[in-house]
Amino acid sequence: DISRALAIDAAALRKVEHLIQIEAQMAPDEWLKAVQWDNHARDITTSADIVREAIMTSRGAQNALAPGRILLVAAEGEGGENSDGLPKGGVAKHCVLLRVLNSSVAATVGKSFVVLAPCPEGHVEGVVSSNDNETEVASPEMKPLSKNDDDDDDFFGGMSKKLGKRGGGGQSASSNATPEGLPWFQQAGGVDYVIACVPETAILAITTSRLTVEADAILDGNGASAATSRALLAFEKLCNEETLEALHPLKDLKLQDIVAVEACQHHAELVKSLPARPVASAQKLREWSALLRAKHVLQSRVSDLEFGLSDANLLQMPDFEARVSVLQRMGYLDENRTVTLKGRVACEIATGDELVGTEIIFAGVLADIPSEEAVALLAALVFQEKNASPPSLEGSLKAACERAKELALAAGEIQMAHGIPIAADEFVETTLRFGLSEVVYEWARGTQFADICKFTDVQEGSVVRTIVRLDEMCRDVRNAARIMGDSALFSKMEEASAQIKRDIVFSASLYVAGA
Repeated sequence: DISRALAIDAAALRKVEHLIQIEAQMAPDEWLKAVQWDNHARDITTSADIVREAIMTSRGAQNALAPGRILLVAAEGEGGENSDGLPKGGVAKHCVLLRVLNSSVAATVGKSFVVLAPCPEGHVEGVVSSNDNETEVASPEMKPLSKNDDDDDDFFGGMSKKLGKRGGGGQSASSNATPEGLPWFQQAGGVDYVIACVPETAILAITTSRLTVEADAILDGNGASAATSRALLAFEKLCNEETLEALHPLKDLKLQDIVAVEACQHHAELVKSLPARPVASAQKLREWSALLRAKHVLQSRVSDLEFGLSDANLLQMPDFEARVSVLQRMGYLDENRTVTLKGRVACEIATGDELVGTEIIFAGVLADIPSEEAVALLAALVFQEKNASPPSLEGSLKAACERAKELALAAGEIQMAHGIPIAADEFVETTLRFGLSEVVYEWARGTQFADICKFTDVQEGSVVRTIVRLDEMCRDVRNAARIMGDSALFSKMEEASAQIKRDIVFSASLYVAGA
């Protein structure tokens, strides 16, 4: 049930927002930095989805993607079109590229990348390596990729000789191999880090910065080696000394398309202006990351469910269109679905059925009878009860009531003709009930309340309620007459209202009169 799911997710979202308020009050400055980082990273993710294809297929990016290159990588569940990213929560962060895997090696579509990423938010408690079977709720676990040492289809394989002087340590003959059991969660010198394989869709930016790393030594040692410690120290020093910027669309990527260049330029500006991450305990960073992610996930789900609920409402469109056709046929809307004078009058009828009441007014039924008979006829639109003794009507009042039935029957037939599931005779019975028309007629003529009650078997309370509501109906018709410019009908409704608004029916309640 969409409504139930929406209520559950909305309640969960309110709970998360309450927890966010608590965290924001406890450490306002650092929390603000966390929010700014998260929002900015999401802006980069959105921008990356637009420019990723142009960047990743450029010759400049192919040349740049060598070991030691600094990449900005999305967290798990936030990798653009692919849900994979850096595993076990965390936030989007800069990583060191260790190895490039092509699609025939990795169990993904497109290129995949083995990266080294410091984890200032710490590891999830109990996670020390990828060999455990722990999974994370609502986040697909990173699966080990297949190994294929014999694949020679990697067009990055020949870069080691050309780029050796620039650092990066080159790629050995084993660079096509996927290390077993990724991701690896490790710690060196008190610094938590992860070595993981991420898909191309998780790459948010390729930066201009590059380190000299011993990639094969790091991977051959399952991430726990002196080479890893040296890489982490060099990475920390680089981040402290340089602003990490994305590759320039013209100078570095060699793009030619103007639209792509402009989009990449905007993306590069976002990457350059990424704010500093908050300085807080690993536990807090992990909790904040989880809260912010939960908020965005729930907001997305609530939005999707609300959209789905609106889709369900679209199933009522045929009925809506049928009713619009009825209103156009009867003159309440024109061919452009603009409200006509008749439609404006119908908008004033709030006490009884709008269609029947308006048809009675425009047919001139009320104009041909005196005020006491007019108010008796309108009583049929107000009276609600099904069971009532039939009234004894005569003369012009009886003729007016018969005319009203004909108008209601015609309205019902038009609705049936346009596919609205209601029988014409049932429509007449539900909109016009003449059980108190005689009673109201006598009341308008000045008959005492005790005497009018003898004309019907309806309870006195129902009689009082009907007459009170009938005064509201007279006011509705009076407003309609003002819109139509019918002064005679306006005066007749004022007179009818004065005739019924008297004595015990409109006296103050005995229970509240002395309050």
